[in-house]
Order: sequence, then C-alpha cells, then structure tokens
Amino acid sequence: MTTFTAPGWSDIQPYFQLTWALLDPTELTLLAFDPLWLMWFALDATVQGQPADAVLPELWGLAEQIQALPHSADHLRLDLLQRQGSDGRWRYLNVVLLPTAERHILLVAQDSTAQGRTLQALTQNRNELRLLRQQLDTLNQKLFYLLNVYLPPTVADQLVRGELAAELGGQQRQVAILFADIRGYTRTVERLTPDQTMQTLNAHLTAAVQAITEHGGTVNQFQGDNVMAIFNAPLDLPAYARHAVQAALAVHAAVADYHHSLPADQPRLQFGIGINTGPALVGNSGGGLRYTYTAIGDTVNLASRITAVTPAGQVWITEPVLQQVQAVIRTTPLKPLLFKGKSAPTALFAAHDGDQP
Repeated sequence: MTTFTAPGWSDIQPYFQLTWALLDPTELTLLAFDPLWLMWFALDATVQGQPADAVLPELWGLAEQIQALPHSADHLRLDLLQRQGSDGRWRYLNVVLLPTAERHILLVAQDSTAQGRTLQALTQNRNELRLLRQQLDTLNQKLFYLLNVYLPPTVADQLVRGELAAELGGQQRQVAILFADIRGYTRTVERLTPDQTMQTLNAHLTAAVQAITEHGGTVNQFQGDNVMAIFNAPLDLPAYARHAVQAALAVHAAVADYHHSLPADQPRLQFGIGINTGPALVGNSGGGLRYTYTAIGDTVNLASRITAVTPAGQVWITEPVLQQVQAVIRTTPLKPLLFKGKSAPTALFAAHDGDQP
C-alpha cells in the first residue's frame, strides 16, 4: 500500500478532526487512505485500487477537473456530504481535493457535523418560516376578504391601518345619508321560493351597492330590503351631497340595466331613495364585542323617514341637499311633508337624471 505522511499530521488530525485519502490523478483510483477515512465512509481496505467515484459518488462527472489539479494551483471542494460511518454515527463531511508535490491528489475530509446540523436546523427553520409565511399570507388574504365583505372597504382599510379604533364611540361629522328601500318587495317575492327570493334580493342590492361605492359612498348596513350609505365618512369626500345624489341616480340606472338582462318572467324590483345632509355622530355603535360602523342622529332619522314615502324609481332630497346640488343636478319641488319628530313640514325635492340646464 502506498503510504502518505504529512508533516505534523498526527498533531493536527485530532484537533481539526481530519482524515485523508490519496488518489491517482491518471487512473482516478484510490492509492492510499487513513484508517479513519475507512471508518467515516464505512469502507474497508478492499477499496484500494477502486475508482474514486465508486467510493465517493459525488466525484462522478468531475474526472477532467480532478485530472487537471496536478497542473494547477486550484482545488475542488465538496461540502457537507452526509455519511453513516462504520461506527454507526452519522456525520457531515467536507472534502477538499488538493494536488501534492508528487502530482497525486490528496483528499482531505473534515468532520463538520456540528456545522452540518446547524445548517440543517437553519434550513428546516427557514422552510418552516416559509410555510408559516405562506399560511399567514393565506390567512391575511382570507381576513382581508372577510373584512371587506362584512365591513365597508374604507372602514376595513382604516381598521387595518390603525386609523380607526375598534372601540365604541364616534365623532360628529357633516355627512350625506342615503337610504334605498325596495318597493313592493313583500308582494313581489311571496310567489317565489326562499332561494329565488334571496337571489332576487341579492341581485338588486348588488346593483345598488356597486353604484353607491363607485360614487364614494360607504355602505354601512343592510336592513332586509333596505340599504344605508354614508357619504363623507370615514374618509373626507369633497362635494359629498352631490356624490350622494349622483349615486342614487346611478342606482336606478344600474337596476334598469339589470332588468334589461332578465327574462320576461323574472321579478323586477325598484328602489325608493331618500337623501338628507347635516351633522351626525359617525363611529362604532353596538354592545359587547359586536360593533357596527354607522351614523346616528336627526339627519339620519329624517333621511330614513323620507325614504319610507319615496315612490319606486324616484330620488327625494331635502333642502340642505338641494342647496349643494342645484347647480349641477336637475330637481323639481315637491309638496312639503310633516315627519315624526319635526315641528314643521320638511321641504322636499325630486332629483332627476340629466344635467341642470
């Protein structure tokens, strides 16, 4: 057996946990090896003379690079090879191939089990973190979807950003309040099945919500066949009264477009819409852990009562709304009505589609 003795090898071998083997650069066969090499790689002395890549499969395909080593100052490195030694222990081994003065190839293996296990743990932790991040992303997407389904999108966004506190209370703001109530709902749906009723109601409410949202309104609640929307809360909305009236007119247009797409035998519903503007307390109302973002006050109550008497397909507004929209929206005066809680009749006006001449 060819022997190899490195200066000071016996001194550094235990300290650095090293072992070695010697390779013929021409035949690429094992010439010699340290006993510790045999143990770490679970080999016996019969490997002498065997092809290197049969003993160390990681060398397969590297023949040209290995044969070029004696003619250069370069080296090859194989990191963290996992092997179970003849002593039954699993090790991570770093192997470096170096040219010797005799133009052989010296294979030096270092036991890097601690490093390998650390890297394995880091890799596992990284994979677990990646999986956790994916799960959190999925959860956040579901949460974002649920927030935007069950809350007005502007409210959900402010809650997520921390700009709106998830606590009871609110602030007084100048707002426009829109109520849209389906007319003849009970009479129309009494001949429908529950599924047909829900489908019909949802289709009409969807058309209304899309039109309101497109004009900057915050749809904050549904009450059966009734929709309530706030303009100028939670976000500031310039010309909020005009946006509210334009949204109401857009609701009727959207419903008409939807009706045109229906078969002749399908039910068609119409909204009566009332709008008022003025101060209201806007914020979270409720009890316990159940909150609703809403607006309360006389401005809201009057808008609701106006809606209750507004005929199907029409938009009725109060004089404060008229003062903000009369330059851009066509209106006609209506007979004043006395509403509950009011000491004098309320002036009312019908808003119409088309620009004010």
